Amino acid sequence: MTIAKFPLRFLACTILLLSAPFLRAQITVDGKVIDSKKQPVAGVDVGIYVPGARDAIDTRKSGKNGEYSFQDLKLQGAFDIMYTHSMYETATVSRLAESDNQHVSKVIYLKGEPKTVSALHEQFLSARRLVFLAVALNSKDDRMAFASRIDKLGVWQGIDMNIEKMSSDKLTPLMADLLNMEKYQTLELRKKFLY
Repeated sequence: MTIAKFPLRFLACTILLLSAPFLRAQITVDGKVIDSKKQPVAGVDVGIYVPGARDAIDTRKSGKNGEYSFQDLKLQGAFDIMYTHSMYETATVSRLAESDNQHVSKVIYLKGEPKTVSALHEQFLSARRLVFLAVALNSKDDRMAFASRIDKLGVWQGIDMNIEKMSSDKLTPLMADLLNMEKYQTLELRKKFLY
């Protein structure tokens, strides 16, 4: 009798293990969008993107208090939260779908507004992540459509500026060199992989 139960248990475990990659967690992602003066920003388009998908899997607008919420998202692995608004620079935050509830608050900056060194670094990382999301698309048409959408958001104009004018901090020569190198690498990734 125990021998007969073994194949059934083995089969059940095998089916579970093989289907595990297709199981997606249902998670909640909420947060608040604020500006550099720590004031809530209403009307920000907040989208959830996964590598390999051309369009957001879900979108919301931040409310008058800057808050947003996504319920029961079916996600697995990495995903990105993209924040867009006509008056503010586009920003992304990369996350892992490893916990059921995630709270993500984000500071966004007016287009052309000087920002701290760490915010500049984050701006370059956001732009690189957008390049990654575009390159993760299998179809050239999808990549071009995604790249076109990024262009329309003004992501590259915000990066292709003088570093000293982009920074609200007084930059040491070493920090200016580092940020200029990040800017150059980010723009080169765009040129090589998007156009």
